[in-house]
Amino acid sequence: MRDTTLDLNRNQFRGPLPDTLKNLKKLTTLSLSGNFFTGANNEFSGRIPDINGQWKLDTLDLGSNMFVGSLPKLPTKLRSLTLSRSISLSILSLSSLNQLNISFNQLTSIEVNTHLGSGSLLQVLNAQRNRLQDRSNPAGLRTAVGEATSLFLDDNFLSGPIPQQFNSSGNRISGNLANNCFSCPVTSQFVAEGRGLLRLASERLVTSD
Repeated sequence: MRDTTLDLNRNQFRGPLPDTLKNLKKLTTLSLSGNFFTGANNEFSGRIPDINGQWKLDTLDLGSNMFVGSLPKLPTKLRSLTLSRSISLSILSLSSLNQLNISFNQLTSIEVNTHLGSGSLLQVLNAQRNRLQDRSNPAGLRTAVGEATSLFLDDNFLSGPIPQQFNSSGNRISGNLANNCFSCPVTSQFVAEGRGLLRLASERLVTSD
């Protein structure tokens, strides 16, 4: 039986990703996060080669690197994708995606109306530590993620009230809305301590069973 997982996490490899990666067509899981390749920040650098091909990949982790340029074509069957500290959102068009990590970027919006329809399979969204503002409000994100179970939007610049859609959800949702500018009434079940329009660690997203 051939190996279907390649895990190169936390090594000290140097140089760009080899183009020959696209020849590993049997892989289902590829993890290349947290390396120390050459570059200004001493992390993974260079372009990402075209890895579309005939891959069977359903999990791809490129987190905590410093890739440059635009994203190449990605395998359409991806279900879990981590691109923290990368620079593009074109991956939102992947119809099978159910986990998305775009944390630690400088993104100001997520175009949910363009990329995600009501039938989205996305269940876990981690967009913490970006620059998301009002136009990327949680109400729109809640509609986009459908049956979401985890939503992390902490350390952004979202403002206004926490949308009522969260209160009316019949599903259990976990995550974090801390360090935004939400107006959190004391009666909100999502707030541990409602203290008005502040950036509080108490702005956590937790629902009762």
